[in-house]
Amino acid sequence: MKISKKATTIAVINQKGGTGKTTTCENLGVGLAMEGKKVLLVDADPQGSLTVSMGWQDPDALPTTLSTLMQKAMNDQCIPPGEGILHHAEGVDLIPANIELAGLEVALVNTMSREKVMKQVLESAKREYDYILIDCTPSLGMLTVNALAAADSALIPVQAQYLSAKGLEQLLQTVQKVRRQINPKLKIEGILLTMTDSRTIYGQQISNLIRQAYGKHLKVFDQTIPRSVRAAETSTTGKSIFQYDPKGKVAEAYHSIAKGCWPMPKNGLNVSLNSYDDIFSTEETRQEEQREQVQQIPIDELYPFKDHPFKVLDDEAMQRTVESIKQLGVTNPLIARPRPDGGYEIISGHRRQHAAQLARLKTLPVCGGVITAVTFHEVHSTPHAQTSTQSDNQSLKNFDSRVKEFHSRFSFINESCRPSVHT
Repeated sequence: MKISKKATTIAVINQKGGTGKTTTCENLGVGLAMEGKKVLLVDADPQGSLTVSMGWQDPDALPTTLSTLMQKAMNDQCIPPGEGILHHAEGVDLIPANIELAGLEVALVNTMSREKVMKQVLESAKREYDYILIDCTPSLGMLTVNALAAADSALIPVQAQYLSAKGLEQLLQTVQKVRRQINPKLKIEGILLTMTDSRTIYGQQISNLIRQAYGKHLKVFDQTIPRSVRAAETSTTGKSIFQYDPKGKVAEAYHSIAKGCWPMPKNGLNVSLNSYDDIFSTEETRQEEQREQVQQIPIDELYPFKDHPFKVLDDEAMQRTVESIKQLGVTNPLIARPRPDGGYEIISGHRRQHAAQLARLKTLPVCGGVITAVTFHEVHSTPHAQTSTQSDNQSLKNFDSRVKEFHSRFSFINESCRPSVHT
């Protein structure tokens, strides 16, 4: 069989359980194999649902799993080609998972480059396969971030129900944050509606709602996966839908997707989400979003604001921060606003600036665009602002509100995607 130079890695993702994510990963993989593609499935769920569905009923008894391989990568140990890969009778390979993966997710928190451990594990496999499909855990934790960091694109199965549709907003926001902070090449393949029932008015309404809300910005597959009792039974048989119910509507649907939509054309169907606000906000807020990018600012252009209440001490904790910055850099950007006489005034990050000075860094990452709507220049340049204390106070209140909003919008990255040494 012809070996591809670089596989296309697709993360099958949804933070909500019961959306048909594992079923989609398995059957789409087998469908691609039926089309002559070499496919590797990766079970990235500590529950081991994909592993069990493919016939390995006792994942905890397997000697080598994804947890084993990721632990080796974390310890800088060599991973021999093909280690831990299981071969399924229907022509696909599998890296299994078990409950040990839950413990490893905790260990990832204190690991250097923790978001890219799974990518490191799959790097060698990219040369051996045409497609790598990752069955993500139903959460937005570190394992999911690892999957998105390793993926070229994300496929989102969505059950045709109201709560599933509503959860898309948070998921798309997370994908966008990972794309912005970790994996700039990450794209969204599209939204796949699963367990649909066109016979009911409710099912039709939910499907139409999703297409109306997201169809202008993302691909929503025309082909849907119908609800089927036979499809639900496959998890106990170790077979795909193509073996268990080859003439059923579900098998026909997955075969249609595998045959007609992969690889995705390069004419725009493989849509990247340029901004979460492209979907959920106005032109004004989208422009504001563009100003929130992190920039590298020379350290000698950053000044603490006058009489700031924060104590910056050269103590043992400061020394640990300095050593961490020397090793990892400053991963948590400062927040600053422009000064009327040049440079930037630090709003948040005085200890990081001081530690960076001790570490002799030349520049620091700064999120300053969010502050530009209320700068000193704007407050003091207009006649009204010069004479109105009330106006100044209101501007400062608006500023504080925007800072809180900024922290809230980026809370996921703060909690899940940055080393904890000096956050």
